[in-house]
Amino acid sequence: MNCNVSSPTPITAKETLGSYLNYKMQILCKDGRKFTGTFRCVDSKRNIILFNTNELRKGNERHVGMIMVPGEHIQQALVENLEADAITTSLVVTEEYKSFILAGLNPSDISDICSRALSFWSYQVSQEIAFQQAAAKAQHNKSQVTESRASAAMAELQERLRVADAKILSMQQSFSSERQKRALVEDSLKDKSRQLRRIKANGV
Repeated sequence: MNCNVSSPTPITAKETLGSYLNYKMQILCKDGRKFTGTFRCVDSKRNIILFNTNELRKGNERHVGMIMVPGEHIQQALVENLEADAITTSLVVTEEYKSFILAGLNPSDISDICSRALSFWSYQVSQEIAFQQAAAKAQHNKSQVTESRASAAMAELQERLRVADAKILSMQQSFSSERQKRALVEDSLKDKSRQLRRIKANGV
């Protein structure tokens, strides 16, 4: 059973998701990342805490453990219960609603929200840098393996060419030796033929 539940306010989102504590949840962020883990908590600011979480980014998956995903970065949350039923909750709010909510908060709360946003942005940047570094390292290692294999293949080919050249040289030397032997035999036969003709001529 699939159903879509609109969440115009954080309170509604909290009450809706609160009944699915300890269920498996998949969160889709606005930057395209997906977090899948056990749903543990949601507050009035739509911040969600997941336990035993895996992150899927650009086709690569890694385990990140327990994390807190700020509600402002959440595009969609999918919760699956033990009976394989699911509820899709949208946590996206309008700009007008954001302005209304911020206008009603204390400066300390607004400062806390900004601090959380900056912290999460710093986390995103650091994770992106780490991901790019890991991808570059993997590509470098792959290039090194490819280069090593190419060098080994080239060395093997050069060795085969050396062996083939040695065999050709040996065959050429053998052919030259046989040709010299043949020339000596031919000269010997010619000399004996001349001697035989002289003997015949003297006998006559």
